[in-house]
Amino acid sequence: MAVSVSTEQGFILGQPQRLFESEDLQSNAYAAPDYDLSADGERFLTAAPDDYENAPPPSIRVVENWYEEFRDREQD
Repeated sequence: MAVSVSTEQGFILGQPQRLFESEDLQSNAYAAPDYDLSADGERFLTAAPDDYENAPPPSIRVVENWYEEFRDREQD
């Protein structure tokens, strides 16, 4: 989304306008965005899989009792 801004007679915002649609730029409110704006402000940069159809689903790895791995290395 883009919004025009004017500060000549106070702070005035224009109507939001959709720049483009892309599944690559969908973000989650709880995660960092997976895109960025180029330094010159002219392009959006994003990492995306080469093959959307065969990309693996996101996963979470849970490690239980991880502290036990390091108990014998504990310093007194």
